[in-house]
Amino acid sequence: MNILRILLPITSVMILAGFMGFANAQENGVLLWGNLQNDATILQDKDTSFRNQFDFAGDNVLTLNLRNRNTSLAKVEASFDLILLYGHNADTVAAQIPSALKVAAVRLTPMLVDVRKLYAALYLPFADVSIGRQIINYGFGQVFSPMDKFSAIAVTDIAFKRSGSDVARVRVPFGSLAGIDAVATLSSRRQGVDAAAKIYGNWNGFDVSAVGIYQGSRDQYLTGIGFKGDLLLGFHGEAVEYWNRQGAQKFSGMLGADYSIFNTWYFAAEYLCNEKDSALDSRSIADLFATGQWGFASARYCINDLMSISLSALGEIKAKRGFVTAQYLYNIVQNVNATVYGRYYAGVSGTNLPDLEYGLRVDAAF
Repeated sequence: MNILRILLPITSVMILAGFMGFANAQENGVLLWGNLQNDATILQDKDTSFRNQFDFAGDNVLTLNLRNRNTSLAKVEASFDLILLYGHNADTVAAQIPSALKVAAVRLTPMLVDVRKLYAALYLPFADVSIGRQIINYGFGQVFSPMDKFSAIAVTDIAFKRSGSDVARVRVPFGSLAGIDAVATLSSRRQGVDAAAKIYGNWNGFDVSAVGIYQGSRDQYLTGIGFKGDLLLGFHGEAVEYWNRQGAQKFSGMLGADYSIFNTWYFAAEYLCNEKDSALDSRSIADLFATGQWGFASARYCINDLMSISLSALGEIKAKRGFVTAQYLYNIVQNVNATVYGRYYAGVSGTNLPDLEYGLRVDAAF
C-alpha cells in the first residue's frame, strides 16, 4: 500500500489522453490491454466481542497496459492501476491523508494510482537502453530473492504483484542466453544512488548469474550469485554477501524447488536464511525479508481446465508469524475468473492485519 500515491482522478485521464495522442501520431499505433479486478473481503478479529469481530474491505482495480505496436527499434510501455477503495481499506487510506488535504466531500471513495511501468527503450545494434519506471527482477526466487534490490512483491496480495523502480538500464547481449545487465536508480545525491551490474549466461542447461550492487541510500555493497535449472525437480538458489565501510558483514541465502505431476499437481517451496541482524539490515520496501529466516510453500491441484484449488503458507520461521492462504479458482467464461479465498494470520497481533480474512475476487481481462 505504501507504494501507492494519492492523486486526483484527472491524473489518470491525462495519462490516458497522452497515450491516445501518441497512438494517433504513429502509423502503427499502440496496443491497449488490461483487466478489471474486484475484491470483496470480510475481515475478522477474534479478540473482540462477536458483534464487533467483522468488518468489510474491498477494492476495484483497473489495470491498463499500453505499448507501441512496432517495437523493432524502440518501445514505449506503461502499466498502471487505478484503484477505488471501500470499507476498511478506504478508512486506512483516509486516516493517512493530512488534515490540510481533506475536503468537505470526505465520504467519497478514495482513488489511488499505482504506476508500475512508465518507460521508453531504444534498441541499438550493440545494446538496449531504457529509462523510466520498470519492473527489475535480478533474482530467480518466486517470493524470496536476496539478489533483487529493485523490486518488491505485495506479500498480502494473492497474486504476489510486483512493484516498479525508477531506473536507467543498459543491457548488452552476448548471445540469446548471455549478456550484461546494468541498472542505476534515478536518484539525487541526497537520496543516494543504487547501482548494479549482472552478468548472466547458461551452463549445462542451468541459468547462472553473478551480481555486484552498491546501495548508496545505505552505503553498503552486495555481491551475489544465482542459478536455476532442472534435475528431476526444478531448482533455484541465490547467495549474497553484504558489507559496508565500517566492516559489518552479513550473508543471505535462498534455496527453492518446484515440481509438477502430469500437469495436474504443482508444488513449490523456498527457504530464505539471513545470517544475522545487523546495521546492514535495510528498511526499504524491497527488503521486507532482510532479517530472520523465512519459508514459503504452495501446492495447487487442477481439477480440470476450468477449476483449481491451492494452498500456500508464508512466514518467518523463528518468530512463528505469517499466514496461510487457501484458494479456489473457477473460470466463469473466457477471460473471466472468480477466486474464493480464505486466509489465517498467525502472530500478527498489534498490527493492522486481521486474524482471519474471507474474500472473493473476480478478474476480467480485456
